Amino acid sequence: MPTLKQVATKFAKQLRETFESGTDIVSCLRMYLGFLMTFCNKPGADKPLGQFTQWQIDDLIMAVHNSKIDVTKQILEIFLLYTRRGAKTRNLTIGGVFFSLIGKLVLWRSSFTDQLNMAKYWFDKNPFVTKVVMGQQENQVRITNRSPPISFDVISEGKTQSRGCDVIILDEECCIAVDSKKQDVYEKLLPSLGDSKFKHFLHGSTPELNTVAEINFHYLKDKEVRMNTKFVSEHPWQDCPWITKEFIAEERIRHSDDPYYVAMQYELQWTVLGGKVFNNVIREGDPKYPMFPLGFLKTIKPDHGGVDFNGDINEHYLVLIKYDDNFIYVTHEIKFIELEELFRERYWNISLELEDGLYNTQFTNDTKTMGLRCIYNLNWTGERGGDSKMAKVQELRKRKIIINKESCPQTFKNLNDCAWNRHALHTEILKTKDQHGLDALLHALHVSDEKIYVPEHPERHASVFQKNKGRFLNYNG
Repeated sequence: MPTLKQVATKFAKQLRETFESGTDIVSCLRMYLGFLMTFCNKPGADKPLGQFTQWQIDDLIMAVHNSKIDVTKQILEIFLLYTRRGAKTRNLTIGGVFFSLIGKLVLWRSSFTDQLNMAKYWFDKNPFVTKVVMGQQENQVRITNRSPPISFDVISEGKTQSRGCDVIILDEECCIAVDSKKQDVYEKLLPSLGDSKFKHFLHGSTPELNTVAEINFHYLKDKEVRMNTKFVSEHPWQDCPWITKEFIAEERIRHSDDPYYVAMQYELQWTVLGGKVFNNVIREGDPKYPMFPLGFLKTIKPDHGGVDFNGDINEHYLVLIKYDDNFIYVTHEIKFIELEELFRERYWNISLELEDGLYNTQFTNDTKTMGLRCIYNLNWTGERGGDSKMAKVQELRKRKIIINKESCPQTFKNLNDCAWNRHALHTEILKTKDQHGLDALLHALHVSDEKIYVPEHPERHASVFQKNKGRFLNYNG
């Protein structure tokens, strides 16, 4: 009696011939899945390779074909956002082997070695895999019927460049932080598909903010709207019959110090450890909010601004807004070094609040000397600073915040990442080193007629005053 490997080799040859004869790729995929369901689904087996829910089959079909994408010209890119223990890596390995069986070059990259080991586990269970080579200079998954081996490794420098392929599979990109070295390497992946006539890119991850996963997820969600099709599949633990409510309850207890762990890892909420502070942010152009299409904020004329001082390295931040009792429209985010920026004519009719006190005084002393009429907030630092800041935070939380992610990137990032400080004895936000956009926004949210500084005798030797004497004396804030 022939072994399963022998049967798989014979079937692999038939599958390649069927595909090359012109049979559509979805029919070929169904043949392949049918083989796995027949031969790799023993009753009572631990983690059977050939057991599928309907949505898993639908997701694999979505990964191989979309009638609106010509893969000879553009990339068919899909995102599987699955719960932890949702069989994401298993399904990606199944897809990777299929692509190899039909003669395509596959590049598999994981964020860390742990993910790579789990992928190896599933590749080893696939009857079409003859050997998984790890620990060598060139890691490979070798496939039967002389199919192209899968390049198989962690994402790192030297493992990506100058390697052409037809399919890229990226596993757990939630572990690739924005502005990290791994993101630099990730950016070099896409060119690998440049000269392929079969361009496919499969993403698989759980959610985590400020990562490559977040960027790709939202990009593909927007692309779904533009093309009126589907590129993203989301499945929380409730969609997985093998994950029980008792298991989830135990996970909640195990991570009781972080009540948002289960929300992020199992319920697919884009949140942060400690819990998001701002759940009221609306990204301009988000299809869920058609009343705020792209370009909407260009119709809004700002009347309030806030400044967060930093210095020459990080630059100062000026955020401009318009707000009422229900909405805050964030229209501009401006980085600058020279204080003369604050005297531009376009800000003459905008009420400005600047952060004052402590290290800020080196800048506010200059703006006062130069004759800037604005609000200087001295209650932001020191013992009372936390209360003043938290009052502004609560005002920000009361309203919907409309913002363009591209034109106000730092402010959007800060709003998205802002978390509660889990270790504080009283309610406060977790302070990070790059909250410049958020701090400027909080300063912008002020009452226009409070504590306005009006210069009585601006210093005549200030160069900016000399050049703009009439403007400063007539400036109305």
